[in-house]
Amino acid sequence: MKSTIPLNPISGKIIVLFGPTATGKSAVTLELVKQLDIEIVSADAVQVYQRLDIGSAKPGQKTLSSIKHHLIDICPPNDIYSAGRYIEDAIKIVKDILSRKKIPLIVGGTMFYIKALLDGMNKLPPADPSLRSSYVSKYADLAEEERSIALHKELQQLDEKTAARTSPSDIHRVIRALELIERSGTTLDELFAAKENNRIQGLRDLAKDNAWQIIEFALNYEDRAILRQKIAERFHQFIANGLIEEVKQLRIDYPDLDLNFPSIRAIGYRQLWEYLLELDASGIDENSKEGIILRDAMIEKAITATRQFAKRQVTWLRSWGGEEGNEGTRVTQDIKEDIKEHKSYVSLDASLAASLNADILIKQVLELNNS
Repeated sequence: MKSTIPLNPISGKIIVLFGPTATGKSAVTLELVKQLDIEIVSADAVQVYQRLDIGSAKPGQKTLSSIKHHLIDICPPNDIYSAGRYIEDAIKIVKDILSRKKIPLIVGGTMFYIKALLDGMNKLPPADPSLRSSYVSKYADLAEEERSIALHKELQQLDEKTAARTSPSDIHRVIRALELIERSGTTLDELFAAKENNRIQGLRDLAKDNAWQIIEFALNYEDRAILRQKIAERFHQFIANGLIEEVKQLRIDYPDLDLNFPSIRAIGYRQLWEYLLELDASGIDENSKEGIILRDAMIEKAITATRQFAKRQVTWLRSWGGEEGNEGTRVTQDIKEDIKEHKSYVSLDASLAASLNADILIKQVLELNNS
């Protein structure tokens, strides 16, 4: 049962809760639901895919059926869901929630999605599956790493600047760049410049036009060692919960799935997919001594990759406040003017209880509303 916090004083507010993986965003969200009339708008690039449940820490069916969530389980794993699609979908949903006098809570750890949703982005052509397939099949006889290098060399010949800022190992972005260059006949810099007048408006611009107020909260551990430990514990729990079996079933049900799809390139899924491919190629029994060694190595690779991803998320947070090195305003400081000017977000300490962080968040929203 929700508390008696009145709805009208905080209508027109958009709450954004973001932070590195494994910081307890979902737990804080569940506490907020007890006190506010909110609907959740997911900002997670993996949870959009159906059947990728365990490894994405997707809310369970009981939670999804009792609390309104948006942009979860909206496309099959063999689809390609882009940031452009996300912005357009999320903005429609946010507008609808606000029109019903409820509060949209945008929550997730896909920082690119959140930044694009808030600031907008250039509108680009959607991915072309047939063109993408032609690039993949062009070097089908090569191993994945060699194929990535060959495609990256093509990109270098067509657009040196884009190639320089795109990792050869990120085959999805390499192919997307090649696709855009082929369809536009220009470099990406030229394409983006031409698209400046065809931008998808972000929530910040829309908020100015509609008298909405966006309030941003970042959840993070002050002690990085705690985050590293939480990441390891969480992935081991994924394995215990059946992540390996989940991926095995994906391979059976979607025979066209491979590492070219964003769903399977997601951290954790990628390492597990490669592990299963290695078992297939070697003929090693997964329950043998050699198989267990391979499994343990896969787990360590996934944990390491997740920690590296979390480090990038933390770096992103440091640059988000608008000033060099700003990690956000602590909740004990006067943050009202900073939020009004979008100079900063409010930092919440993930080591605190989820209920306490929810109370702090609500207090800040109400205080800002009354200022």
